[in-house]
Amino acid sequence: MTTFGQTNGDNSSRSTKSSEGISGIAELVREGVRKARDKLIDLSMRNTMLNFRHSETSAKHVRIVDEDLALLIGALASGKSLDVIPIPPVEQVPRDEETDEFRAALKTAKETDPDWLAAEDARRAAGNRRRTKDKVAERALRDGVRAKLGMPEWRVATDARARARELGIDPSYDLPPSKRSVQKHHADNTLQTLFFPDRLEPKMASIHSAARALQEDAGLSALYFAVGFLEWYEQDDSTDPSYAPLVLLPINMEKRIASGEYVYSIAGRDDDEASNVALREKLKRFAIDLPEYDPEAGIEAYLSGVAACLTNKPRWKVRRFATVGLFSFARQAMWSDLDSARWPADSRPEAHELLGQVYGDVAGEHGDNVAAVYDVDRPELESQAPALVIEADASQLSAVIDATSGKNLVIQGPPGTGKSQAITNIIANALWHGKTVLFVSEKMAALKVVKDRLDHMGLGLYCLEVHSAKASKASVLKSIRERMETPRSAANVQEVESAREALRQARQRLTEYASLINSPAGTTGLSVHQVLWGDFTRAGQEPAPPRTTTEFRFPEPLGIDRFKRAELVGLGKALDDWATAMGDAAEPKHQPWRGVGNLNLNRFDRTRAVEVVAGWGAALRQLLQHVEALAGATSWDGLNSPADASAAATIVSDLPTPAVDVEEKLLTLASGESARKSLDDWVDRCLRAHDLELQVDGICSRQALETNSEAVGTLFERAKAPESDSSRRVGLTRIAAAGVRRRPRRIRDARPLRGSRRQLESRRCVPDSVRCPIHDPRGG
Repeated sequence: MTTFGQTNGDNSSRSTKSSEGISGIAELVREGVRKARDKLIDLSMRNTMLNFRHSETSAKHVRIVDEDLALLIGALASGKSLDVIPIPPVEQVPRDEETDEFRAALKTAKETDPDWLAAEDARRAAGNRRRTKDKVAERALRDGVRAKLGMPEWRVATDARARARELGIDPSYDLPPSKRSVQKHHADNTLQTLFFPDRLEPKMASIHSAARALQEDAGLSALYFAVGFLEWYEQDDSTDPSYAPLVLLPINMEKRIASGEYVYSIAGRDDDEASNVALREKLKRFAIDLPEYDPEAGIEAYLSGVAACLTNKPRWKVRRFATVGLFSFARQAMWSDLDSARWPADSRPEAHELLGQVYGDVAGEHGDNVAAVYDVDRPELESQAPALVIEADASQLSAVIDATSGKNLVIQGPPGTGKSQAITNIIANALWHGKTVLFVSEKMAALKVVKDRLDHMGLGLYCLEVHSAKASKASVLKSIRERMETPRSAANVQEVESAREALRQARQRLTEYASLINSPAGTTGLSVHQVLWGDFTRAGQEPAPPRTTTEFRFPEPLGIDRFKRAELVGLGKALDDWATAMGDAAEPKHQPWRGVGNLNLNRFDRTRAVEVVAGWGAALRQLLQHVEALAGATSWDGLNSPADASAAATIVSDLPTPAVDVEEKLLTLASGESARKSLDDWVDRCLRAHDLELQVDGICSRQALETNSEAVGTLFERAKAPESDSSRRVGLTRIAAAGVRRRPRRIRDARPLRGSRRQLESRRCVPDSVRCPIHDPRGG
């Protein structure tokens, strides 16, 4: 849930109730703010700002030894980067491992030891460039070789304090006071710790990762360098002291690789030093006023000033500890901001209308708490339409209108419902009206989403980021300078007005369409949109409905009211139930009564129908017998339907009856494949001869010969063509010559061709699979 409150504007909208009512509400607000403010600061011992527990195993902080506090603070303030360094370990290779015997055994172990080989494979696969783990693994391998060679066990010094003393490093966490003479190792841009490399690296990695997560997720910069701790006791008889940090310097941490090792460094962040507000409030209960830290005076003066305040607490001490770690006290800033004394007299929290509504319960006087949705498409409401930079639905648009009019509202909804879009439009619209907006969110991601949207719309220049890494002084000043140096661009008024007019026309068309699509569809009780949408959804149903149902049309579909529609739905449900009960018989092709058009049969008609169907069945059976006989006698394939049988009967009826004197053996011989091909060829030739006879009849006259001399020449050429069958020529040359000398007459030799043409063509219609020769040789 995101709360949007406008922080500036015309004060005329504030309450104008009587002074008594205002005074009572102001007192309620003042008391409510005080209680809420107290919750922002924890003065119990659970607060780490009052009871910080240093631990060698903690993954949230690391302590510093043997450094000069004043030099460290000066280095951080100047922007220097300080490397956090470990205690140098003891040399890992003793002298007795430098012999030839040991080196040979170590080489063999590196080539055969399974654990070593597996570790090497894992290191190469992971691309690990750190050497710390490699050294530990090699030390374990060397210890194994020593055991095999019977060499005494070699132990590495594990006491960091002892090792520090050997190297001349002061292991005390209580750092010494600053001296005039600066020691060399105090000015080397490093921070000395009391950990060996194998322990320091994981601690620093954890701190670095946690700080980055807080920065990215919540926008909190929780990484600080704590300087000076107060050792105090909550009770005079307490035995265990508590430690509270005094000064916290904001820092950043970077990670890099040097010589195969991860190195972590810190540098000062461009921000003010933070004081321990919780400790200051806690000490007030002990009548102790904790002084403010003054960077100009220096850390030594501040620590001395704190010590001077502890004269009544002899057991209390100022410890010169220095700790790098995570310190979370973000609520302290809000606690300070809610101090009414820090606000102008006319702008204190108790005078704010929103707080008066919350604590004074005057919100109920404004009517329903649920915001209305405005129909801004109506011309009379056009003046209320805000300036939008991204798309918005009706509810988002109404939220922008309410925010613009100065209303305080809450925009709520699950993720993905457009809250960030609404906030983006609210901010953009406020900028359009010359207002200033403060956008605050608990999650940095919400700030980033809105900022990215404003950047995309070209409004990022007007936004000032005051959170996370962008909250540094340098970043804020840079943003302000960029805004001030940006030239103002004059808008083309005529072009803007033309665009607005085009927008009005487009909106009018959309409004008319929306009105039409949502208008009633006759008396159906449905809108046009519902009718069209229902038709669209049914069109894609699987399986598709029967064709008869889709082609059916009601005479007056828009006159079907909801009662008639309910009746039709009931009938459809009954049909579905009947179809389910009938099973496969419900399919039209499986219906035994398919094709019966008379649905009003009486009992006499039913008897007659049964008789007709019985006769029909008998005729079908008889037909099937004849077809089977014909197919068996002739091997005629493809007789699968009454239509096939009818076509076969037509072909058979056109065939001539064989002469009585035809030898049966001749018919048998003609049924062979080669004989059938010869017969087909003979039929083709006879048909061609018949065509030529018709041509001769048309041209053998004196007038025809005079006008068709070219055709006669063609006829002579055809007659001269060599033919293997004498019946093909039929004396065409002689006939043509005779036709030139006298009037032509019918050619008696070709008469049989005229009468046999149909028979010859019928012969060619018989399928190749038929083996029975049915041909009249006299007709040829």
